[in-house]
Amino acid sequence: MDTCRFNFLIDSEHDRRVLRSLHRAPVEGVPALHLMFDVGHGVLSAEGRVVEALDLPAHRLLPPAALGDAAEVVRRAIRSMGVYYLPDEGISRIDSTATVRMPTPAAGWSMLTGMQALDVPRLKPNVIGRPPETVKWVTAKRAATRATAYDKGHQLGTAPRGVEIRLEARSRYPAARRMRVSEWRSDDVRENFRNRFEPMRASATGLHVMTETTVREQLRSFVEDGRVTPRQAERLLGHIACEATGIRREKTARWRARRELRRLGLALALDGAEGERVDVELGQVLDDVLGAEVWRG
Repeated sequence: MDTCRFNFLIDSEHDRRVLRSLHRAPVEGVPALHLMFDVGHGVLSAEGRVVEALDLPAHRLLPPAALGDAAEVVRRAIRSMGVYYLPDEGISRIDSTATVRMPTPAAGWSMLTGMQALDVPRLKPNVIGRPPETVKWVTAKRAATRATAYDKGHQLGTAPRGVEIRLEARSRYPAARRMRVSEWRSDDVRENFRNRFEPMRASATGLHVMTETTVREQLRSFVEDGRVTPRQAERLLGHIACEATGIRREKTARWRARRELRRLGLALALDGAEGERVDVELGQVLDDVLGAEVWRG
């Protein structure tokens, strides 16, 4: 897990007086956390990267089994500010994460390029960077982020660009759906992650993200096998050439060609992968993540 938000009910007038001056105040001794006090509802929230509350290295993730320990560290830090009573009001945010290590930078960029091409119900992708560094899936109306895939190794400086890709599912819980810290289990954290990335895995089944040369060769093979007609291949090769040379066309034409390639199990990975033969089987990558042993702990 990465960012979490713990909530505490504040029903003491003494504690309310202490907290009224807070506005996203840092927690002394736990700098990665911030406090927010909702005066009207009497709820204090502590949000941040809880792994740092346990004094673990900043690039590490919090194991689900350590959630209770992190909550207790946060509770002690808040009490040191003079707040006495902190009944657990439940967790309103948990970011479930997993990190994938790709063999080369080109493979990592190809993975991110393929992720943005997937069909995800009720969400649309936003891509940042070229080569891609982050893909965010946001809601159509409010543009609220629900999941991300990003180059964590580049962000932290712990790995070459494109090698360490992190997948993150962001879950929010209104008051009626919040579980207390003691109620959370490893399976609940895994379920958060699965709910976001299972539709992507389904969309990625059989999808190969390839460099331009490899896609062209695959299309030739499809023509020889009779899977596509020479005319279809000609149209798709024209699309590939336009993408490679930066010739921009109408969005509908580009999306139509991308959709057709995706139906054939192909997606282009052009950025940053020139000169390399890349073939990333995206469905298999997501299979490995969703079935990883780390979730079984």
